[in-house]
Amino acid sequence: GDIVGTAHTSYEEDDQLRGKGFPVVWPAGGGYPPYSLQVWTEDDRTVWTAAAGIDDRGRVIGHEDRSYRDWQERKPAVWKKPYDALPNDPGRVTGYDHLTLDGLSPATNVAVGSAVTFVEGYANFVHAAYWPGTG
Repeated sequence: GDIVGTAHTSYEEDDQLRGKGFPVVWPAGGGYPPYSLQVWTEDDRTVWTAAAGIDDRGRVIGHEDRSYRDWQERKPAVWKKPYDALPNDPGRVTGYDHLTLDGLSPATNVAVGSAVTFVEGYANFVHAAYWPGTG
């Protein structure tokens, strides 16, 4: 099947070395270029987006992380074929401010991850999250 991962690149801008990462899907079978998945935040050094899994239908899950000093955010992301749009945000677990999607069943549409609330930059409340793929 297809493979999902995160590509990283470095470049020089204004005499400073910069870098960014972005989720990528490599199609099975070879001969096709990889798909660079669109992200919400592209030009902020405090934000990176990672893909965590892909299912049999090509749905990709992952999350966007914002980390700057004592400010932390985690936003879940879901991309669908043909990968020509920004990801969808499936929402949060009730009672928690942030969510990561970290694993995906290849056939059942179920994703798992972590619901978290940060206090002064530290994960203060963390709970396992189960997302059935809708809602």
